[in-house]
Amino acid sequence: MRKKRIGERRRWRVRFWRRQREEELEEEVRGHLEMAARQRVERGEPLAEAKRAARREFGNTALVKEITQDTWGGRWWRDLLEDARYGLRILKKNPGFTAVAIPEVFPIPRGHRGRVQIGSL
Repeated sequence: MRKKRIGERRRWRVRFWRRQREEELEEEVRGHLEMAARQRVERGEPLAEAKRAARREFGNTALVKEITQDTWGGRWWRDLLEDARYGLRILKKNPGFTAVAIPEVFPIPRGHRGRVQIGSL
């Protein structure tokens, strides 16, 4: 019982830590963009144009965040879970396909002749 509680506490701590790190990353990116825009405004550019140029110069913010999060580790696990959720959602949307695909992917062993496999029809 105690191990289970420790595991749950650790899981919540990791979730909190990741959320906190993501918020810090968001703040960091926003700070870089604001600083670059401020420098351009000080050089005489209009504010809207300075913000646009700063975003263009910085690059794809989503990609920068994703690469940074990859360095934190565990990305492959999140990707696997995302892919599994997506696959299950697709199978749920298409019950006819699911009825055919599941037996094809996971066929009944040869020793169980009493059942008919979809592939043997």
